[in-house]
Amino acid sequence: MQAGTLTPLEASDYVKRYVQPRLSVLPGAADVRVFGDRQVSMRINLDRTRLAGYKLTVQDVEDALRRQNAEIPAGRIESTSREFTVVAETDVRTPEQFNNIIVANVGGYPVRIRDVGSAEIGAVNERTISRYNGNPSLNIGVIKQAVANPLDLSTAVRAEVEKINQGVPPGMKLIVAYDTSVFIDRSIKSVFETIAEAILLVVLVIYFFLRSLRATVIPLVTIRCR
Repeated sequence: MQAGTLTPLEASDYVKRYVQPRLSVLPGAADVRVFGDRQVSMRINLDRTRLAGYKLTVQDVEDALRRQNAEIPAGRIESTSREFTVVAETDVRTPEQFNNIIVANVGGYPVRIRDVGSAEIGAVNERTISRYNGNPSLNIGVIKQAVANPLDLSTAVRAEVEKINQGVPPGMKLIVAYDTSVFIDRSIKSVFETIAEAILLVVLVIYFFLRSLRATVIPLVTIRCR
């Protein structure tokens, strides 16, 4: 799939939500795998110079994140006639909230993550990349069931791809770049072509030597009956 104008994170999210479920329910499909996708995460970029200036380490930042980004049981408030559920949202979710986390107090001054770095939404892993014709893309592999007909699955996938392309965001396009069933289909066609050529040669040889139309037709009828 070509990502188009979407970022790798946006394209990965779209594929996971809309494309993968539709392909996974096709007749004969056992699994649908996405390669080159990006999983959303919160990335903390630290400045080692600033850390050293405050005499802090990466471990101090990690400990602060573990202490302040936690889910704490809230409980409930009860009375004689009513009951209230207490919801305590202690976890941080946005980059601004992460940037405001206090790492330590240095000289009476609260040092926050934004003082030693920055938080931003990014991919969990940036070490892999997928491209198609030089453009960012995602590779989607449809794996068939053991007893499924690969030709039927290929036909179903191509039909579904055309339907999906009608509703994808601008710039995004789903392309069938590799199809193993093509080799199977061509092999079957090659077998039928070989059989036709063999029958034709048999007919020509019989007619050439016997010069009899009746003797030529008999083998044809025998082959067709079998």
